[in-house]
Amino acid sequence: MVNFATMFNWLTPLYLLAIFGLVCYFIRPSPEAVEKEPKAIRWTAIEAVGVSFFLYFAGQLIGGFLAYIYPLVHGWNSTQSTNWLQSVSGQFIYITITEAVTVYLLYIFLRRRKSVFKAIGLHGGLNWRDIGTPVVGFIIVFL
Repeated sequence: MVNFATMFNWLTPLYLLAIFGLVCYFIRPSPEAVEKEPKAIRWTAIEAVGVSFFLYFAGQLIGGFLAYIYPLVHGWNSTQSTNWLQSVSGQFIYITITEAVTVYLLYIFLRRRKSVFKAIGLHGGLNWRDIGTPVVGFIIVFL
């Protein structure tokens, strides 16, 4: 007999929201909406949340697969792979790959919806504060 208490936990709504986000990820806007207001936001708030959860889970999954390629190419066994992924350099590479995949998937979503990064508040250009804040954080953590 199936125990439904163990099948459904507090994460189930998040997974369902991510599946909804997956479906919304592939929906294109109507041509009339694109002509009426170019480069605008063409999704609802619940779609934005669903797609955000989907991007998070998909980025983690794809990033994990891509990070696993490095030990695979080197012919490492499972112990060497685990040690590498637990090292600082391995975690840095994994996080960098995961974040790059997530940003790329977001770019594809925006392109499919005929929108741009400015629509979600990223106006481009480098602000010196964007560089200074992590440097100050690094100094605080390691001093």
